[in-house]
Amino acid sequence: MLVLGALLSNAQYWEPLAINNHFTISFPGKPSKTTQNNLTSFICKSADSTFNIIATITDMKALLGVSVDDLAADMDKDETWEQAKQTFVSSMGANAKLINSSFIEVAGLKTLKIEIERPSNSGITNKITSFVFVYGVNSYNLIFVNRGGKADAKLLNEFLAAVQLTK
Repeated sequence: MLVLGALLSNAQYWEPLAINNHFTISFPGKPSKTTQNNLTSFICKSADSTFNIIATITDMKALLGVSVDDLAADMDKDETWEQAKQTFVSSMGANAKLINSSFIEVAGLKTLKIEIERPSNSGITNKITSFVFVYGVNSYNLIFVNRGGKADAKLLNEFLAAVQLTK
């Protein structure tokens, strides 16, 4: 097992959860899990309601009939990543504003980082950071929602540092 990063040092209660046979993600409590068709989602709100963590896994083989090799070849194309970015931003609604996008590594994998701002129905502006990567035939999206910008900025980095990959 390859373990990346230090333990989460925040006073929040962090609970590691194996979301599948390949990844363990830490949540600020026990997340709810839903599975619909080819998509599995884990959602958890922090105890102080300052942030949410959402992790989604999409089975691309079941969804599109692609093989590991086909998916890997697609991930080498700039237009595939651009499409992923546009799809995520548009899924956040008409009021979502793209702030930045870049490539980073999460658990040693090429990852598209997307930062947006989106006003909520309650009038606050949420800062949403999405991390999209592919492993095997699955597409992963780890989403950190900073509710109204109230969460400590270091939580995002601690959350990512605690992502564990089992090869």
